[in-house]
Amino acid sequence: MRYLCGMNLPTGLRWTFRSLPLAMACASGVSQTLLTQPESAVMQRSAPATFRVRFETSQGAFTVETRRAWAPVGTDRFYNLVRAGFFDGQRFFRVRAGFIAQFGLHGDSAVIAAWKHRVMPDDSVRTSNVRGTLAYAMTGPDTRTTQIYINLADNQRLDAEGFAPFGRVVSGMEVVTR
Repeated sequence: MRYLCGMNLPTGLRWTFRSLPLAMACASGVSQTLLTQPESAVMQRSAPATFRVRFETSQGAFTVETRRAWAPVGTDRFYNLVRAGFFDGQRFFRVRAGFIAQFGLHGDSAVIAAWKHRVMPDDSVRTSNVRGTLAYAMTGPDTRTTQIYINLADNQRLDAEGFAPFGRVVSGMEVVTR
């Protein structure tokens, strides 16, 4: 599976990347048409205890490792989105230096419509929002959908607000920071 994404940095630099999932069953037969069918059984599979996704960018590579024990609901959603190619051709849409880099809005209006109201129940916070961890953005209790952020700094204050990390950058954090 290959994922093509792009990022517009505040400087106008375009950061394109593709992710290559590691240690996960990529020959799953998941079709991108499933992106408009979030309720399908194929999109409801449980993630492995841990899995990795490698992102190769024009600025270098970084690898994300998820831990289902940290946030099982969020990890399952990420696993299924990755398997279906949700992040293909998408962009980081929000970068706040020293805080977060956010992605997870799809460019296809039909996909946006399919996922807009597919909220997940909150996971409890089992690990802290430290530099390099990933969590879902939300606007209140039980409002997480597909938007994810990477912490660019230690943001433990987000723990008390219920932002539950589900993974972390295990290599290439300097690439994410750039």
